[in-house]
Amino acid sequence: MGIRQPSPVVRGAPLFASLVFGVVAFAIVAKRTRSNRLSHLLLVAVATWATSLVNLPLFGVTLRQWLFSLPLLLVMMVAGWTV
Repeated sequence: MGIRQPSPVVRGAPLFASLVFGVVAFAIVAKRTRSNRLSHLLLVAVATWATSLVNLPLFGVTLRQWLFSLPLLLVMMVAGWTV
């Protein structure tokens, strides 16, 4: 009798929550920007991605994981922009 592993639903909940909150955040930024929404959202996405670089030494995120987080941020940006 070993330690039970959490179900895939439980393991995927933080990812889903991050995705939803990211889309909501980008939607708020898009609604508050009066002009050049796309360029402003792109700037916010790149700045968010760049500041997440601190996750490498502090939380053990690998360089590969950090690099692949940019496409996810861009998907959240587009979803927030279209809301």
